[in-house]
Amino acid sequence: MNSGTQGQKDEKGNYIVKPKPEPKTAKEQRLRELLALVSDKLKERFENVRESFRILDTDHSNKLSLNEFAQSIETLRLKVSFDDIKLLFDYLDKDK
Repeated sequence: MNSGTQGQKDEKGNYIVKPKPEPKTAKEQRLRELLALVSDKLKERFENVRESFRILDTDHSNKLSLNEFAQSIETLRLKVSFDDIKLLFDYLDKDK
């Protein structure tokens, strides 16, 4: 999660923010919606990512399993189907 700045500046020294490309598929659109929903709730509940991860990683393995991720979604009181949880988990899981 970042501010969306790309690191480029205009002639006045202001950051140039490039718009994100529009999603091409319904799956991409759903992923964006889910990412925004989870991101907003995490920002609301925790001061930073490290704190949220420490609390959500219940077995202290320094990794979130699908089960821990699903429990996290429930803990955040988000009404998300398991299919959407799996879709989001697979998208975010960089260990695959």
